[in-house]
Amino acid sequence: FQYAELMISLPKNWPLTPEAQGEKRHAWPINWLRRIARHPFEHQTWLGGKTCVIANGEPPKPLAPNTKLSCLWLLAETGPLGRARLPNGHQVVVYAIYPLYTE
Repeated sequence: FQYAELMISLPKNWPLTPEAQGEKRHAWPINWLRRIARHPFEHQTWLGGKTCVIANGEPPKPLAPNTKLSCLWLLAETGPLGRARLPNGHQVVVYAIYPLYTE
């Protein structure tokens, strides 16, 4: 789990234009991808193995003003999409991110 990539599935009509990404209600998935990607480097740690849950505070607060989703579940993918071997021999693990409600 030393090398990882993150992915999140969004609806086809999710606005990803630069203008839309300037709005919190549209930008939160990409902002959280960036935040999670930086976390291991900023804190000299790793994402936590096959699965982990990241809460937006304690107690968890909504991820954006237009949603009650408050946590993110990172799950290491299995199957052909789950791992990639680089030419130098390193293995990259792909984490799928699933937004969750606190409940």
